[in-house]
Amino acid sequence: MKARLEDLFFHLGAENCRAYLAAVGNRNPEFLERRRIDPESLLILNLELREAGVGGELDTSSWMFVAEDGGGRYWYVDCRDQPHAVKLLNNDPPRIAPTQKTLADFLATMPEDDRSDLVLNNDLYLCRTDQIRRSILDPITLVQWQEAIRAFPQIHSVGYRRATHPLTRDEMRIPVPGAVTIEAEGRANFASLRYGRVIFDSPPPAVVAIARDLAQRLRSRVFYSG
Repeated sequence: MKARLEDLFFHLGAENCRAYLAAVGNRNPEFLERRRIDPESLLILNLELREAGVGGELDTSSWMFVAEDGGGRYWYVDCRDQPHAVKLLNNDPPRIAPTQKTLADFLATMPEDDRSDLVLNNDLYLCRTDQIRRSILDPITLVQWQEAIRAFPQIHSVGYRRATHPLTRDEMRIPVPGAVTIEAEGRANFASLRYGRVIFDSPPPAVVAIARDLAQRLRSRVFYSG
């Protein structure tokens, strides 16, 4: 079942969503879904950015994020400060700039996104939803993940994930409570729990077998193209 406007209100608060409701009042659902600005897509975006801690020390409790570019820039509206004006957050370091656009104008110019789901590449995902991108709507929790991996002595918690800085391309280690290494086939293989899904980085066959076992324990689906 798709998340609805009521779900967006429940998680973000009606006041935070008021400008969005006014901006999309005359738009049909297909227009919004093709641009990933429908209630479910924005709920996923906001829940993920909250988990990621976007904004750092800034008070984002009155914000509703409406877009991101994947490179550390986030567009949002703030119900306490010009609620219909879109602002831009550059996250590294956090700084805010106006965009000179209303939310209605901003959403009207959003490009279409024809991707049905996240791209698998060589990674393996476990999640409970029918699409990987929806995983945070029915998440595997940290407690459930930690309980499941106790049965595997070759899995060790490390508490971080690897990432590449979008500007410098340097490798970073970002704190992630559900990150683990898996000793298999002569090396340490990496996996992490994020946004309600488990991601195994390019797993070899022995790790794929472990992942499938974990999927049964977690009552989740396996997404893998290998």
